[in-house]
Amino acid sequence: MRLSLPCNWDLELLEATKDLPVYDFYGAMNTTPVGHARSAFIIPDVEPETVIAFIDRAHTLGREFSYVLNAPNMANLEFDPHIHRELLNYFKWLVDIEVDTVHVSNPYLMEVILEQFPQLKVNASVICGICTPDMAAAYQQMGVSSLNVGLEVNRDFAALRAIRKAVTVPLIIIPNLADLRQCPFRTYHYSMLGHTTQAKTPEKAWRSWAMDPCTMQCNEKKLSSPVELIKSCFIRPEDLFYYDNYIDIYKLSGRHQNTPWITRAATAYATRRYAGNLVDILDTVIINTNHAQQLHMEFIAQSDAEILDVDEFYVWGTINYNVSDVIMIDNQQLEGFIHHFVNERCDIRRWCSECGYCDQWVDKAVKINPELAQIYLNAIRGHRKALRTSKFAAKP
Repeated sequence: MRLSLPCNWDLELLEATKDLPVYDFYGAMNTTPVGHARSAFIIPDVEPETVIAFIDRAHTLGREFSYVLNAPNMANLEFDPHIHRELLNYFKWLVDIEVDTVHVSNPYLMEVILEQFPQLKVNASVICGICTPDMAAAYQQMGVSSLNVGLEVNRDFAALRAIRKAVTVPLIIIPNLADLRQCPFRTYHYSMLGHTTQAKTPEKAWRSWAMDPCTMQCNEKKLSSPVELIKSCFIRPEDLFYYDNYIDIYKLSGRHQNTPWITRAATAYATRRYAGNLVDILDTVIINTNHAQQLHMEFIAQSDAEILDVDEFYVWGTINYNVSDVIMIDNQQLEGFIHHFVNERCDIRRWCSECGYCDQWVDKAVKINPELAQIYLNAIRGHRKALRTSKFAAKP
């Protein structure tokens, strides 16, 4: 078994997980020339020296390091000669500090790196949405060294088997994400996150703390319809056994989480058991714990005055309950849940409402604190309405 763990740039994380089967750590600085898929305001703001120290210590412990460059697009800035030269210099810097692999979703930048920086292995990011054998084969033919399968096949064993048959490179899956199944905002959200982390457009990061319809609609759906939590793409630690014939590396989400959280999740998936509340090891369940404290105030302070004037954009950020106080997913009550999927009874072409399988597990395994959930929902709905009615642009 090999784990790929999220990097929060804390050297203590390396020590806390040194006895686990960790293959590599992956991470990025909060803003980079390419960008990545975690908002800049929740990723630790570190100096290059911290990056170098983390990578050096990881190598000393026998771990590799992957750098995340997976913004899906750069609004065509990659074709600006001046910015393109900056990209090339950044890629060279990654080689110089001995990064092993880069996670990329922009196929053009993949080709550039493969052609000019052969020292770097290239991973096709989860953002590529690799859900079919033909797409997997196309990326392998391009020259990537590994593939992260798309979230929509996390429970699609027919697709996993077909992808495994089509390629020889290692396959990676993310088991601890609770993203919505068939989320209509996913492509937009990836693009939005990529822009907020690109160093050349910091104003997009300043705005992103408030202008996030993607997270808001996700949280509203999960809190108002708990079956969405069960339908999401997570995989229980106990169920990894069913994936071992197809998957080479289990990559855990959580680059914005603290060291105890990452260590807890890594231990659960390494030992393949967890007796507690699943939300304590799943990422993106609902709004981050103590979200207001995680915001990088230097970004917020530089946002547009009209955005700062909208009260609804502040309310959700002041709710500081632990996620586990709001939602309980009893992992032990989900024993056997995976069998429906292993037996390939979940058909992506079938409407969930006609199936109803996940609904059968909600009352058994999920409990939501109605009072705390309502506090979140009131804040979220006010936030979403302010966005829908363009309240941040109401002035002439």
